Amino acid sequence: MPTARDRAIVVVDVKTSGDEFNRLGHAPVEIAWWNLATGDSGDFLVKHNVQYVTDFGDPDALRALRYVERGLGDQDQDLNHRELIRLESHLYANTLAAVDVARVARLLALQYKLVPPYLRPNWDDNVTTNEPWHPRLLDLASFASGTLGTAPGRLDSLADLAAALDVDPFREGTAAGDVHTAGECLLELIARSEDQHHRGIQLRRFFGGRRRARQAVAR
Repeated sequence: MPTARDRAIVVVDVKTSGDEFNRLGHAPVEIAWWNLATGDSGDFLVKHNVQYVTDFGDPDALRALRYVERGLGDQDQDLNHRELIRLESHLYANTLAAVDVARVARLLALQYKLVPPYLRPNWDDNVTTNEPWHPRLLDLASFASGTLGTAPGRLDSLADLAAALDVDPFREGTAAGDVHTAGECLLELIARSEDQHHRGIQLRRFFGGRRRARQAVAR
């Protein structure tokens, strides 16, 4: 298992036709991901019933996704789970990151549960899991609150996060566009966090030097 320093960060976004998954037509539709360590990325349409989604999906979710406008119902879906398994090869033992990472992790686990076991790769000791990523998740909203010093809940949406970090949104409403925007936000947060860390070290050294100087004078 890679150490925290060695683990790659994989940003994932899952678009759905509604969040009430016990209702007909509410289902994951589109997934996009970006491995920040390798630069690899991908996006694909999840296997879903187009008729159910268009007839019974949440209208607001479908509008945000631009499902009809983008012609998603006519595009190829990941019927053989090849793209989902490719994503798994990047997620395995690495850090899953998202704006609402708990939601994304739950949706991904549901997708992997639907893949026939004989198609899934066998990882350590032939164990196959529906949650192949490292247990410690990276929530961008929480990371941003700590780094920027904002109150929890102020930056829960990708739009708010991008605005706070001066990151230009890319192809809004698409999984690929939003995962690109989220990845750029995360890279900016990491840069700011590292800058704060270095400034903190410099301040500690400065005040430590002053303290030692005072002690020397006192002696």
